Amino acid sequence: MSLSCFCNDDYEFFYFPPMDYDTADKHLKCCSCFNRIPAGATIVTFELVTYDDNGEEQYGENEYMCEVCADLYFSLEELGFCINLGDNMRELVEEYAEMTKYGEIK
Repeated sequence: MSLSCFCNDDYEFFYFPPMDYDTADKHLKCCSCFNRIPAGATIVTFELVTYDDNGEEQYGENEYMCEVCADLYFSLEELGFCINLGDNMRELVEEYAEMTKYGEIK
């Protein structure tokens, strides 16, 4: 997915954005860069939610980002971009750099 300030609400699930950093209590996998996160590392946690047939919220398994991807996530979010889980934060930052380099964003 590429950078966009438009957030579409037509998804199979949504997530509650993390408010702060946390510590991994076990080995995890980053949902952005897919690197292994060791127990004890700094992470952010995304709570995934879907709706059942009755419109009731159903909480799924959480997704996690490593500290580097989380830092990039928070920066892009602060700039007003809509972020999708599974997007590679490092690639999105490269895209942002290209956009600013060629004057698409000032």
